Amino acid sequence: MHSIVKIFIGSLLFFFIDTGIVCGQLQILLSDPEAVMNPVNYPHFAYFPDGHISVLPDEDGYIMFWAEFESHRSIGTSQFVEDQTSLEPANAVFGRRGNFDTYDNGGSWLMSVFRIEGDSLIGFFHAEDHWYPHTSNNIAWKSLGVTYSGDEGKTWSEGNQIITSPKEKPETPEWGGSGDCCVIWDHINNRWICYYQEHNIYMAVSEDPKGVPGSWKKYYNGAFEEPGLGGQQTKVPGLIPGANPSVHWNTYLEKWVMVWHGWSPAQIYLSVSEDAINWETPQSIIVSTISGRAWYPTIIGITDVEAGQIAKIYYADIASDFSFRNFETRTITFIDEQNNEPAIARIDAPADGSTINDIGFIIKTSADNLKAGVNEVEFYVNDILVGTDDTYPFELEWIAEESGEYKIQTFIIDNNNDRIASDIVNITLNYTVGIKKLSRNSDLAWITTVVENTLTVNMQAGNKQLSIYDLLSNKVFSKELVNEHTEIDVSGLSPGLYFLLIKNDRSFQTLKFIKR
Repeated sequence: MHSIVKIFIGSLLFFFIDTGIVCGQLQILLSDPEAVMNPVNYPHFAYFPDGHISVLPDEDGYIMFWAEFESHRSIGTSQFVEDQTSLEPANAVFGRRGNFDTYDNGGSWLMSVFRIEGDSLIGFFHAEDHWYPHTSNNIAWKSLGVTYSGDEGKTWSEGNQIITSPKEKPETPEWGGSGDCCVIWDHINNRWICYYQEHNIYMAVSEDPKGVPGSWKKYYNGAFEEPGLGGQQTKVPGLIPGANPSVHWNTYLEKWVMVWHGWSPAQIYLSVSEDAINWETPQSIIVSTISGRAWYPTIIGITDVEAGQIAKIYYADIASDFSFRNFETRTITFIDEQNNEPAIARIDAPADGSTINDIGFIIKTSADNLKAGVNEVEFYVNDILVGTDDTYPFELEWIAEESGEYKIQTFIIDNNNDRIASDIVNITLNYTVGIKKLSRNSDLAWITTVVENTLTVNMQAGNKQLSIYDLLSNKVFSKELVNEHTEIDVSGLSPGLYFLLIKNDRSFQTLKFIKR
């Protein structure tokens, strides 16, 4: 279970409670930080994140764009970084840098990506000019641009600038220009809004669906009237100086939420807005745990531009001398104290009445209108507790012993010890793949049954999926296997009994082993 930090935002009412100072109606609950690993072997991971993280749903999963001086594209099973599975393609898909005389000679990387329709995407990018001819310094003059893809982000057109500083680039290198952006589609006013920094946070809008150069107008003296290319600008009302904003529409609050990092102190701040223009008083929500800088935040819920009551915030905790950075995440929960709607729990997957042609399924659950943070989620199949989860997203992969009808229900226990029940979902489970029976096979694999640090698996030839589960059906390891002989490091598992599931497209086998 995670400890909770409470932060309160607003300006309506002040009073004291045991856990802190309440200011207004909005509470922000944050879990402890967790390290984020490199699931796709991203080559610039030591410098990641270096800007906004963009993710969008795809037909079979999700697409994510990883940014440093160039952008890579990954595919994954969910919208979260931890569930990305591979870079596709393996090489960078956008950006370059080198000793040439252009606005992007120091690199250009995608900050916000959206689907136009079908396989067509629009990408908004940050670019850096390191002065030409390039010397040993990497001081950057920044600008923003737009690019397009016709193959779901695997290749991109040559970008064009859309927003540049009102200041001319000086002859002597110095940090400046307009950059470090995120872009949202304002569904209320049918326009793009780009939030960017030039020491302060600024914004510009475009009503053109493709955000073409020349269509952007900067916010200046209360109106969007200055040209994006070189026009004057006024900082966003209500915010403190900083950079790297990340903005999403929050379906629970029915407001826009922005996170960004300040300069001094170098902390992550949060604010909310009803119109995406005027923002409430910012509140610091995350500070560095290594006496450095908490920078580059992105909130991902449904995507990076839409979230509900519970989401994840990703950010970099950077050493004070910039010698290293830790990529971290926390669960973030929004609680509106004026929301009197009853708390509800729902099962997002599997769907009620569905038939699943496999030996198991993933149960996914979520909540709305919670009055406190989530302590734990219980998962029941046919009224039997089969597992728990205390980390967002709340889900459990369950393996059945046989085909049949199954009744699923979840219970969310919050930090007030309230128990919120979901509706019951009924599903039918068939061990089939297409029209072929997925049968048990006792000869797929052979394993050592008592292990200490290494589990040895010998298998029949061919591709197989291997998963390890604990006694509560929590998946603790998963990997695609090709080799007939494999050794798996299980030294990090707690002592006890574990179940091993191996399956291919025709059959499956379950085995048990004891970890000493």
